[in-house]
Amino acid sequence: MNTLYEVTFANYPVNNPSGKGLEFLLGVKLPDCKPVLFAIDSTAVTKVSNLHLIGSGQVLKELATEMRSFLADTTQVRASEIVNINMRQGVLAALYVISEAKKRFRAIGGRTNIFTIRNDGDIDEERPWDMVEREALFEDVRLISRMLLLRSDPSVGDAEFSRTLRNCQRLARNLRKDQLAIEKRFEAKIKWLGEMAEQFQSRTKKTPKG
Repeated sequence: MNTLYEVTFANYPVNNPSGKGLEFLLGVKLPDCKPVLFAIDSTAVTKVSNLHLIGSGQVLKELATEMRSFLADTTQVRASEIVNINMRQGVLAALYVISEAKKRFRAIGGRTNIFTIRNDGDIDEERPWDMVEREALFEDVRLISRMLLLRSDPSVGDAEFSRTLRNCQRLARNLRKDQLAIEKRFEAKIKWLGEMAEQFQSRTKKTPKG
């Protein structure tokens, strides 16, 4: 990084030297080693051991920290005893945090891209074609949070509070139903693509040469 700033970036036209600063994340997978994530801020390079976000604001960083872990059973364990989420839940949490950033900051937008590096070195890109549809489902999550917050006020009667809980349950069931529907459409598309590939290979084998 020192070389980049001393040579490559030296003549880049900016009004302030701070404009040459770069901040990004770098994932590395070496043979016989687990993936490693580095946070790079200008010439400073640090290894990420837990969670790291860039360019999202402190509020969203705290939100991401909360999303990264959850209580196994809130009635039996303390808040300090957290359980790590799996890869699929991590992708869902990342998508939620990014969607929140898009709603809060005008400079954040466009298509969402999510990549994961597995322990075996494989790099996976989360499918992009239904990303907008999946992000739209988070509006129900926000609605549930707002409803519970407002109805938790002691001035709200028990009947109204119970009605709010039923509505939240309905929204949660619909959210899961919609997510399952999206996944089924994705599986159907993958199945269709596989069948088309098999048909293409079959026709190619039957086509006489020359």
